[in-house]
Amino acid sequence: MEKQLNFKRIELAMERIGLNKAQLAKKLDVSRAIVTAWFKNEKFPRPDKLLKIGLALRLPFENLVIKDDLEPIIAFRKKSTRKTKEEHIDRAKDMGRLLERLVPFLSPKRLTAEPVLKNPNINFRYIQDVASMIREQMGANETGEIDFKQLINRFHDFEVVIIPVLWGSKKNH
Repeated sequence: MEKQLNFKRIELAMERIGLNKAQLAKKLDVSRAIVTAWFKNEKFPRPDKLLKIGLALRLPFENLVIKDDLEPIIAFRKKSTRKTKEEHIDRAKDMGRLLERLVPFLSPKRLTAEPVLKNPNINFRYIQDVASMIREQMGANETGEIDFKQLINRFHDFEVVIIPVLWGSKKNH
């Protein structure tokens, strides 16, 4: 994601406040040369300077910076010294864009509500206790089958979106 300063908004704000580039540099405690480099799009301000620009010009971040294209943020877990190639990154970004379509199905209240499971972990006893509790709430005993429709309704109650995970069949996937 390539960022650049929104020069039009910044210059309007500077004009409104009555600041020139030299005065802005002084106010931000940077050299005039660095401000000139920002305005020529040769350099991009560090986060602390970006914050100071916003405060000095009374502009929110959205008005300070133009983002070319919003792209998904990706992270990889690699096995040993395996290299992440450009094609892997592109494929992950494509998946992120596809998954973005699920966002409207997420309830805003669930995004801000406290999680149901406190301190979830992969401890076997913890997982068994939670599974037993949920089976009991669903009216199923320890060994009885859970009806598919019951299970889907339970996901619906928790406002969960099920996303399939596809694992590779190659050695390093």
